[in-house]
Amino acid sequence: MREHHDPIESIRKLILDSGKFSEEAFKAVDKEIKEVVNASAEFAQQSPEPDPVRALDRCAAVGRITMSIQILMPALSPTMTEGKLTKWLKNEGDKVKPGQVIAEIETDKATMEVEAVDEGVIGKILVAAGTEGLLLMRHRDIA
Repeated sequence: MREHHDPIESIRKLILDSGKFSEEAFKAVDKEIKEVVNASAEFAQQSPEPDPVRALDRCAAVGRITMSIQILMPALSPTMTEGKLTKWLKNEGDKVKPGQVIAEIETDKATMEVEAVDEGVIGKILVAAGTEGLLLMRHRDIA
């Protein structure tokens, strides 16, 4: 019989063994993930059910069914807690491919580029360029 291995636990062990991340840091990340999941579940439960007929009509109007994903403010270093969205390099309606630079984020140490992780179209930009104090990978969507 084949032994079952948890891939997340295997990666966690590798990172801990490397000495680059502490057990406390993993616990903090785990806590933050649980908070985001719980907040998302609560939001979903409190949101009204969408009207399926209206949704299909809207999809038919554009000729295809699309799904949007949120672009979150990324943590660009282990110590980064917030950042400034300095510049959008793409506009609403622009097509993007994985690896394309879409924005610039400024931390207390450097300005870094944010790349698209998937192919798609920038829908709605929710955070204007120049916005400071954005919390990372939490409840703040930027597009």
